[in-house]
Amino acid sequence: NVSQLRGVQGTVAAIDQSTVKYDTNVDGSVNYNSVTMGGSNSTGPVTVHNVAPGVAGTDAVNVNQLNATSAGLNNRINAMGDRIDGVEKNAYAGVAAAMALQMPGSYVPGKTVMRIGAGSFKGQSAVGVSFRRTAENNAWSITGGVATSRAGVGATVGAEWVFN
Repeated sequence: NVSQLRGVQGTVAAIDQSTVKYDTNVDGSVNYNSVTMGGSNSTGPVTVHNVAPGVAGTDAVNVNQLNATSAGLNNRINAMGDRIDGVEKNAYAGVAAAMALQMPGSYVPGKTVMRIGAGSFKGQSAVGVSFRRTAENNAWSITGGVATSRAGVGATVGAEWVFN
């Protein structure tokens, strides 16, 4: 019966437009590497529901897996940023300590000179104390000092000789 055949054709056409299927190649053969969702008249992207978590490397991931990966990556980036901030502050504190640790400029034969200093660099500060001992004949001197900042304690020692 022709009317029954046309009814079946209409039903098949409707099902064809509402199923997930493999695409076809130009020659009409099935392209098992390509799937179109929503039929050949699809006007935009579709949402796939109830996707299981991907297991193999070529499986799709679901939103829960993607969100977990994104959160883990964000946590690692934030932790790295915190570490960089700490390194930056310690470097600035080291510069402040170097500024605080100034050697005494006075050469007083047979005497020890002490100098106290403070330094600040980009919000970091340090204090230091240094000494210079000069020989009676002014031929040599030795120096030493200590500074402290958030980066830790630093020390220096040095010696100078005068040659004629």
